[in-house]
Amino acid sequence: MDLAFREVGGFGFSQSLSLFCFMLVRQSGAFLIYGFPYLTLTQEYLCRTSREGDFMSCSAQTDICPAIEADSFVEYKVDSSYEFYFENWYG
Repeated sequence: MDLAFREVGGFGFSQSLSLFCFMLVRQSGAFLIYGFPYLTLTQEYLCRTSREGDFMSCSAQTDICPAIEADSFVEYKVDSSYEFYFENWYG
């Protein structure tokens, strides 16, 4: 293989640049593929139903959505202490 490279002029800058560009193109979709399982996990929420209450664990289907549809007060946020929370995996 080294002999063939010497015969054609070696592995120069343009070959290195082409190799780098092909690597970028090949890996460009990898971020979507590798991150997809995070999108399939159920998110955990913390809710409170009064302005003075503490945040408690709740579900979007059973607590948040019905409260919004009934036009009642509900304050919610993502539970960042959940082990499958996205920032806990890369942070």
